Amino acid sequence: NGVCRKTNYDEWFCSRDLATYVDGRYFIHGRADDLIIGSDGENISPDAIEAQLNIPHADKLCLFRSEDGTPILIISATKCYSHETLDAIVQSAKEQLKASRVDTVVKKIIVTTDPLMSPSEFKVSRKRIARIFSGGGFNLIDGEIVEIGFINSVFHILFPFV
Repeated sequence: NGVCRKTNYDEWFCSRDLATYVDGRYFIHGRADDLIIGSDGENISPDAIEAQLNIPHADKLCLFRSEDGTPILIISATKCYSHETLDAIVQSAKEQLKASRVDTVVKKIIVTTDPLMSPSEFKVSRKRIARIFSGGGFNLIDGEIVEIGFINSVFHILFPFV
C-alpha cells in the first residue's frame, strides 16, 4: 500500500520521526523536534497528550513550544459565546492536564476563536502555530494569555461577533 520509489541512498537518513519497529513494520508516533522536555528531563510527546484531552467546546487544540521553549496549549473554540463557556474550557483543560500529570509542564493555556488548521492541512502544524503565536496573530478570546497558576482570574471577554 502506498508509493515506493528507489533512492540513491545506501544508508538511513534522519527524518526526525519517532517510531517503533514491530514485526517488520514501522509505526510513527510523532516527531523528535515536537518533543517537550519536562523540568525533570522527561521527554513528553505533544501527540500523546493531545490524544488524551477531550475539552468541551474545543474544535481543535495544539500543544507546542513557544520561541523561548515554553510549553503552551492553544485551544480553538470558534463557538465560545459566553464567559461560562470560556471558564468551562479553561477549567476542563486544567483538570485534564492535571489528570495526565503534565500540569506542571504546560505553562500557558490560550483560547482563540481562530481555526488552528489551514484548509490545505490534514493535521495541525505545530511550527506554523508557534510562528503565528510569536507574531501575535491569534485572536485571544479573553484578551490575554492564561497562565496555569492564574487560571481562576477574572476574564475580560471581547465578543466583536455578538
